Amino acid sequence: MYNKGKIKTYELTLEILTPIHIGTGEKLKKGFDYIVKNGKPFVVNKSATYDLIAEKGKHDDERLFDKNFKIQDIVEIAQKEIGYLLKPISGFKEHEISECIKNAYLKPYIPGSSLKGAIRTALLGTILYNNEDEFKKFFLTNNKNKSFADKFLIKALFGSEPKNDILRAFKVADVLFPANPELVLAEFKVDNIYKSSVQTLYVEAINKGQFGTFSLTWDEFLLSNIDKWNDSNIKNIFPSNYNELCKLINDYSIKYLEKEIQFYNQGQKREIESNLKSLLEKIKADNNDNVSKAYIQMSWGAGWRNKTGNWLEKYLLDIRKQYKLGKGEGFFPRTRRLIIKNQSAQTPGWICISSEPVKIKPQKKSCPWVDDTIDQLCDKHNSKPDDILRGKTLANEWVKISDNEIKKQALEDIINKWKEKGWMDAKPTGSFKKAQKTYGIIS
Repeated sequence: MYNKGKIKTYELTLEILTPIHIGTGEKLKKGFDYIVKNGKPFVVNKSATYDLIAEKGKHDDERLFDKNFKIQDIVEIAQKEIGYLLKPISGFKEHEISECIKNAYLKPYIPGSSLKGAIRTALLGTILYNNEDEFKKFFLTNNKNKSFADKFLIKALFGSEPKNDILRAFKVADVLFPANPELVLAEFKVDNIYKSSVQTLYVEAINKGQFGTFSLTWDEFLLSNIDKWNDSNIKNIFPSNYNELCKLINDYSIKYLEKEIQFYNQGQKREIESNLKSLLEKIKADNNDNVSKAYIQMSWGAGWRNKTGNWLEKYLLDIRKQYKLGKGEGFFPRTRRLIIKNQSAQTPGWICISSEPVKIKPQKKSCPWVDDTIDQLCDKHNSKPDDILRGKTLANEWVKISDNEIKKQALEDIINKWKEKGWMDAKPTGSFKKAQKTYGIIS
């Protein structure tokens, strides 16, 4: 019986476990796209800034026509900084920054196509794991072009044309973030297992701990009538419901993590190995007790193994020889992209998909004055941010604020930061007590 017009929809939550970057392919350049403000890149919203210049009747300012024009010029002409500040996770040197995808309001999101691509890879890996002999004729071909290495394999497993593709019956919506997600500047090191880091890259990334929502839909009519339109070599490869999909993704990620742990063990990267082991144990536990959650790595930092060749075992060396990939017979590839934070490293792009309702709390809006002033005082006094935050030095600067609204916002932000760190629970002493008196919190 055909279920014409019947669509099964799941409303889901996505949690970012480690910072994720999904790029536009564009680079942000100092002087053209961003300025440096208190040691941090401030990305200028050019369109909004030009609109403000026009509103103020300054569109004929001669600096706009200078061949040596810099982005700082339009900020000065507009007399206002419009855009967003990128907070570095670790350090920052003035360099090109890979831009992440955003909507028209400069709000980052995760395209459904990117998430669907990660799920497709998991499906591919699950089908081919330990079944390479059966399908080798589709990837060990006479083709010499790396760009089309998987052409015949994909057609055989999913369908010869887009209209015949099994994933046509499966739709993934864009992941949207109800609270404005924190966009950070991530420092990546391209790390080689046998050498020191060979390259440093900077990217915009959505920070860990952010929650988004999206929907998955199954077209049950297409799936019930699959022989009429799908021409793949195998049938019934796609899970019939969300829980089966979670199991499939988790099985794939478990195999993937086991290989990555072996890789980092070989390279003596104990910290990363330990982090991945913790994630692996969590996935295994949820896979046994709670199949409403799925864990997967996606996006730019996932690299070759999690996009192209993670399923290869027996014929990996043959594929490498055919397409001239790397040298030697050891681990391949030998490099990984790692996010650097405070001299430590983590693997990027890990997410958790869940059908469990998650109460997404709007982020507390921070006051730019607080962050900027803390940065300035840290540089001036060679102090740590926490010492400035809880001390009288910041309080003395707060007293000087002439705008009552900014003054109120700054105090609310300072108190919120204290609460997050648990400082409000203890009896104030020393500089912290003097600061609270200055703010009028205690007499």
